[in-house]
Amino acid sequence: MTPEEQLLIWERQELITEALNQLPDAQKEALELAYYKGLTYKEIAAHTNTSLGTVKTRLRLALSKLRRILNQSQF
Repeated sequence: MTPEEQLLIWERQELITEALNQLPDAQKEALELAYYKGLTYKEIAAHTNTSLGTVKTRLRLALSKLRRILNQSQF
């Protein structure tokens, strides 16, 4: 991997981290549980003591907000 490729990867990771930090805590938690820990919606609902519908809504809103943030940053 070239230094330019490494820099590009690092910059993208920074953008994603900054975007994640702009999410409300509940949405960020749901995303982390789904994508970093690999939990299902049902498992996330049990882990967070919320309804399945709430988990789905949080994930949908989080992904939508991330998409907007990253599109604005020319990701």
